[in-house]
This record gives sequence, structure tokens and C-alpha cells, in this order.
Amino acid sequence: MTFNLWKFKHPQPQDLQRVFEETTGKKLDWFFHDLIQTTDHIDYKISKVKFNKDGGVVQVKNKGKVDGPIEVNVINKDKSMNSYWVEPGQTATSISSKKVAVDYVMIDANRDIPELNRSNNYYYPSIPFFMRKQEPLALEFFSGDNEGGKNNIFWLPIIAGNSNDRTMLGVAVHNFGLGPRPTQYLIAPMYSFGRKMVSGIAEVSHTFYPENFFRSSKLGVSAKSFSTNGISDNPRGAYFVGISPYLLMEFGKKKNNPSITRTLLIKTIARHDQWIDNSSNLKLNQVGAMLSYSYLKSKADYKYSNETRLESMQHFKGNDNMLRISSATQFEFKYLRNTMDRWISLRAYIGYNLYSKSSSWIMPDKYMMSLSGAAGTQDNYLENYYFDRYNTAGMQRDDNMGGFRSTYNLLSNSWMASVNATMQLPIKPDLFVAFADFGLRPNSNPNNPVTSFVNTGLGIKISSFVGIYFPLWRSWNMSNMYANYGKEIRLTLKFNPAGKPMKLTALMK
Repeated sequence: MTFNLWKFKHPQPQDLQRVFEETTGKKLDWFFHDLIQTTDHIDYKISKVKFNKDGGVVQVKNKGKVDGPIEVNVINKDKSMNSYWVEPGQTATSISSKKVAVDYVMIDANRDIPELNRSNNYYYPSIPFFMRKQEPLALEFFSGDNEGGKNNIFWLPIIAGNSNDRTMLGVAVHNFGLGPRPTQYLIAPMYSFGRKMVSGIAEVSHTFYPENFFRSSKLGVSAKSFSTNGISDNPRGAYFVGISPYLLMEFGKKKNNPSITRTLLIKTIARHDQWIDNSSNLKLNQVGAMLSYSYLKSKADYKYSNETRLESMQHFKGNDNMLRISSATQFEFKYLRNTMDRWISLRAYIGYNLYSKSSSWIMPDKYMMSLSGAAGTQDNYLENYYFDRYNTAGMQRDDNMGGFRSTYNLLSNSWMASVNATMQLPIKPDLFVAFADFGLRPNSNPNNPVTSFVNTGLGIKISSFVGIYFPLWRSWNMSNMYANYGKEIRLTLKFNPAGKPMKLTALMK
């Protein structure tokens, strides 16, 4: 009928919709408009199942924005299946199966619908009431596809280490898999042979998909605890622990420009550092809050990003405190294309301590900014992992603040500014870079109130996770790098066990 009606003509989408509606006798706005023309997600859940002598009633709740028909399936204990439909605008459907004969009830058993979250699509009448809406637990090794019908718990043995904990052995339990779940967790306790106690990390979060204004929002809390360095004779008494609740929100409507991402991070932290032995009792308790706004525009040939942060830290029972505002802007563009994609990156940073006071001799530089990037003592919010967190003279630095590819400790308690340039070299594999850093910080000499620094060299950079940098030339007012060159080699490590894996195949492009 449709062919004969529109042959040799040019039907519009609304014409096709009208033919479908006349054929089915149903309104199909939910399909032609909501499902096809928007990025609105589909998410139904079983809210309640009530049985009676004639069968029962299944109530569903639409947690998404597409109000279409949804199939409800009753799987009986004899493995047969009865199917029912909840029409648009309805919230329940009657079923003929009785409770004694029902194994479980679910939504969309054949997976014909692109459901956002299938973990809320089940109801098991025969198990305790507090577990009836949960999928059965399934313990699996390493990772998996988070298939429907199972509440996957993945595990794997882990080995780790640092200079203070020494070797650590433990197990990681998580639910990260293909098809991410709204609620995610990672628990990784490890026995520390240096600390003689349990160290490790843990994080749990839940992602929401609001109807308006935000693309998504994630509410979570993370925790870390590891051993500290050897100013204490008692390894059990030398450690830190930090707990960080956070809220991460991504702005913008789903239909807006997908190349632009705007995020707002609100993070708080309560951390405890201590060194206790027979002769000393040293404790440092801090609380802090951080507000970070990030903007990213990503195209095939260029990327632009900016992060502006407002940070505050306070010694819980002391006068030590800090309030800082900073901004880091980065622009990347391709200078080679096609057979060998190579990038140039330009970064600019400026930071200003509105006030900063640190009277503690344990970590006197904890509230200072560093042109060379944060050492472990300046990582106030425990955002990174370090081989030796409290060794300020070590080679490991974070790739933030002033961004200098140097181990030389260029600190400031008031303000600093820097410009960093990085060029991927046109040789294979995609690892080698050349860099140049220029920075400014205040000087106590009134005749020369501002001091400038220059640092250049070559490096090896693997994605954004690992970087090793070798200085070649620097300005005279920095350390003599040839006196002990091995200590001048800069290492950057950015561990992110819950993030995306590195694409090793991209290194050979």
C-alpha cells in the first residue's frame, strides 16, 4: 500500500509516520520523534510485582525520556515464557501466571530495545524481599560483559609496591565491564610487607542521567591509605588515609555539539597523616574542598581545553590554611597528517595563592605551587600515586601546576606562571617528543622582583600516562644538571585503574 501510494514521489518523514499509524492504529510519536530525532535514553524498571489468585500485576516505572511500549516477560519454572505489553502512558500490566509457577519476571527478554540500564529489569519472587529486584550474584575472574540476568562481581589478584609499603599483595573486586552500570565500585585491599598492615584503595560511584541541563552527573566517594616514609621507627604508625566525596557533572543537552564537553567537579577531602613511634607522636589532620570547571573542544585536527580550579585546605586543629585559584589552558594541533599523525601542544598556567600558611615542619611545602609539577607533598587531594610521596627530591612529579619537565624544586607560596611546548617528533614509533618550558615566579630581591626560568630537552611519552624527560639545556639560575644527571631525569606517572586503557597500537602510527 505504501509503495503504491508514494511511487515516483518524495515522501517526507511525517508521511511515513502517518502511513505507519494508519496501518497499526497507534500513535507513534515516541518512535519517530523521541527515539529517532533525539538522543533521549530508554530506561524502564520493574517497580512492583503483586500476585493474586488469578495471576498478578506487574508495575513498571519509566526512568528515561522515551515513553514507548515496553515488553514484560514472565519466565515460568518450566522454562516457558509469557509476554505482555505495557502501552505508552500505562504503568502496569496484568499477567496470568501465578506466583508458585513463576521463576522470574523481566523487561525485554529478547533485548530488542536499547535499554540504558538492564540491572533494574528483573524481579525474583522466590528469594528474600530485599533481593527480589536484584540480579543473582555471579563471581567472575578479571572482567566481562555485564550481561543481563547476572549481578557480576569481578575479581583479580594484584601486586603493587612503593618505597614505603615495599611489596603489596591483594585482590581487587570491581564491577567494571563492557556495558557500564550506573553504580560502579572498586575495592582493592593489599597487605603491605613494609607497613605490616593493610593498604589500598576503594571507590564507589553512581551516575545519574538528569532530564534537563546536565548530560550526566556522578556522585561518589574514594579512599586511599598507604605507608609514609621513614621518619618513624614504627612502620605501623607511619601512614596516611584520605576519604574524598565528590560530585562530577557534565553540562549541556545531549543534542548539543558533541565535540564540546563542559564538566564541573566538586570534591572534598578529609585526610590524616601520621608518624608515631616510641619517641615521637606526629599527626597532621586536614580538610579541604576543591571546585574545578573544565572545558574541552575536540576536533580531528585540534583540541582546546581549559581547567580553572579553586582550592582550599585547612589544618583541622591548627592555623595552617590555603586558598588558591589557578587556570591551565592547552591547545593541541596536528602539524603532520595522514600516514604519520603528529601533534604540537602549547600549554599555559597561572596560579595565585590568595592566602597560604604552613607552620608544620612535617610538610612545610604542602601548600606551595611548583613550576616542576606537584611532588607527593603538594598532592593535597591525593589525585595521583607516587613511588615515594614524601620525597621532595625525587624524580617523580605530576604533570600539573607549572608543568616544567624538571626535577628541580621551583616553589612559590604566592604566584607563578608558565608556558610549556611539546612537539611529537616525526619518527616511529609514536613515543619521542621535544619540549621547552618557560616560567615566572616572584623573587624576594626588591631590585629583581620576578625571576624567569627556561628548561628544554627530549623525552619519551606514552599516551598521557607515562613520560620520561631528559633535560638538554636550562637557564643559569636552575641547578647544574650535569653534576648528577641521573637525578635530573624527570618521570611522570598517571595511574587511573578505573579509566580507559591505553591504546598501545596507536604508538606505531
